[in-house]
Amino acid sequence: MASVEAKATTRAKAPHARGTKTVLPAGDPRILEPGRWEMDSTSVHNFTSRHGPGKIDTPIYGSTVFAMKSDLFSQANLESQTTERFALQNPQLLRVSLGTEVLAVKGSMVAYQGQIKFDHEKTGSMGKLLKKMVSSDDVPLMRVSGQGEVFFADTAGFVFLVHLENDALSVSGQNLLAFDASLNWDLKRLKGANMMTGGLFNMELSGTGTVALHAVGQPVVLDCAQQPTYVDVNAAVAWSSNLQPQIVSSMNMASMLRGGSGEAFQYAYHGPGFVVVQPSEWGSGTSGSSGGSTGGSSGGLLGDLFS
Repeated sequence: MASVEAKATTRAKAPHARGTKTVLPAGDPRILEPGRWEMDSTSVHNFTSRHGPGKIDTPIYGSTVFAMKSDLFSQANLESQTTERFALQNPQLLRVSLGTEVLAVKGSMVAYQGQIKFDHEKTGSMGKLLKKMVSSDDVPLMRVSGQGEVFFADTAGFVFLVHLENDALSVSGQNLLAFDASLNWDLKRLKGANMMTGGLFNMELSGTGTVALHAVGQPVVLDCAQQPTYVDVNAAVAWSSNLQPQIVSSMNMASMLRGGSGEAFQYAYHGPGFVVVQPSEWGSGTSGSSGGSTGGSSGGLLGDLFS
């Protein structure tokens, strides 16, 4: 690396306001080549010489600068600047700006900035406690509070935001990431469930707020109004809360005698509403932070999931 690249330089604190130009004398070692990346202790920024020698774009963060090149420092990988409370840092990473509290699945936090607290979220009512005790689909939650930003992800799954307005949504516990603490949540028993099927209960979220889901791969949203829809119990991500899925089995004796088909249990949906299906099954080489199935109405739902 050339000496000018390896040399750390100290910069004056002003003027480095966003959107301004700084003119440096010819030959100044702080002038970077077009497309050169520089990284300091606080941030990373791409300096491109657009106006001839001696001119570079700002802002510059921090004081000590090290010049280096890498696609790793492209704009797409820098922290997003947004006023949105729930936002996608990238398709597989959720960024939440804290003020009011959020509930998240334990183990889903990958990074945070600021003064943040993580506390175990109690079940609340005795009814919820009893359901969790008998359910194989317990979703362990933590309450996240403080001031700053928190980043959530799980198994590099694709993240989708669903905005509820006096509405409800049923979600698979393994596909839940985080949601506004103002939303109500409860465990709902599925019809036809037993210990063999695994999905004894699903989680239902209701009220007004944002829910963050993650799916293994790009999901498909199926309309259940036109005809009965069957989804593998390990591939269902979320569905309309007005739908009451039943667990059915496609097994038959002849198939069982020959080793089975590998398609033992499905959720059966039929009625006005949707079901979100991921192109992967939990338990087939995938594992999430939580372990189960969860559960609201189809109206008033916004977000990229339904684009």
